[in-house]
Amino acid sequence: MPSASAVAVPIGPVAVVVTNSSRQGATYDVVLIGVQGQIVTRVTAKLPLLKANQTVELPLVSASNDLVYYLDGDTDIRSLSPSGVTALVKTIAQGSGSILAFAVSPDDRRIAVSLINQASDPNKDSGRGYVEDVAATSNHVDLFSNTAADAFRWPVGWHGSAIVDAVGGNCSGYGSSAGCVNAYHLVSSADGARVATVCEGPATQPANATINVSPNGLPVSGGVACVKTFYYNDPNATNAGYMLAVDWTGHSTTLATADKTGQLPYGDCYLAPGAAQMACSANGSQALTLISAGASPHNLGRRYNVLGWMDATHLLVGIDSKTLAVLTTTTGAAVSLALADADKVDMAGTDPDAL
Repeated sequence: MPSASAVAVPIGPVAVVVTNSSRQGATYDVVLIGVQGQIVTRVTAKLPLLKANQTVELPLVSASNDLVYYLDGDTDIRSLSPSGVTALVKTIAQGSGSILAFAVSPDDRRIAVSLINQASDPNKDSGRGYVEDVAATSNHVDLFSNTAADAFRWPVGWHGSAIVDAVGGNCSGYGSSAGCVNAYHLVSSADGARVATVCEGPATQPANATINVSPNGLPVSGGVACVKTFYYNDPNATNAGYMLAVDWTGHSTTLATADKTGQLPYGDCYLAPGAAQMACSANGSQALTLISAGASPHNLGRRYNVLGWMDATHLLVGIDSKTLAVLTTTTGAAVSLALADADKVDMAGTDPDAL
């Protein structure tokens, strides 16, 4: 059985943090951190066993408007409340033989599931997705059944009644990170029809250029940060690049542009929930910098490892191997929080759910 501990329930949202990002050993912790800079509750769970030929590592947790859900072992999904109460909510038997990912709807009623099987021959990789009720297997709808590179698709959250699917490749690393995600698809939970495509590159490249498109940071309610670059084959042409805020309809807003070599002034950007600004690392100094459309960049003058936005004015950041901090972006003030192996954690999202 998992173990949990808790303190007083905080005012405001909490960051959902997953420890043991390298997935060494047998367990990991889910830690909820409040905007006041304290651990609200944490629980220890079993890591799923590595499956045959597995290279991709998918998210272990999901959040609704009031609960956090986490995978305990191969098949059991449990809930965790900010008050520290845990419960077994669903068992998915297929997780014993497949790589499992899931996302629970904001109202706790529905769950989107993907099951991926990797083969020694990548052309024989397979993946399928479905949605059904959390409480039972009723109202089951099959959403997709794919092979080869198209097998790598998994839910990362819900936007209203639609499911936000990450679309990736044969990769390693935490499944919500830009290193694993090539794009996001918004799909109907009723029939799997695609509603929108977010931060996806062209299916075929133009003859005169190479266009690269990739997500940055975590998806939030306002969308996701996206890098788009154009590298032209003509040596006399000017390369171009843009840091974009892309919403869940696919509409983009430019927050930064590249120089003539195609080099952007910022990287590792995280879009704020309201989509009006990003927290980025400045090239050169690596200082945490807030950028927004039509405004001068705000350099905070310090280096932090951004983990994600907790709300419109608070970031969870890494300081060193033993310390996290909650940073107030309007003042630059940071409240430190001691956490063992703080450099080996991922922020998976917020509770309430931010998509």
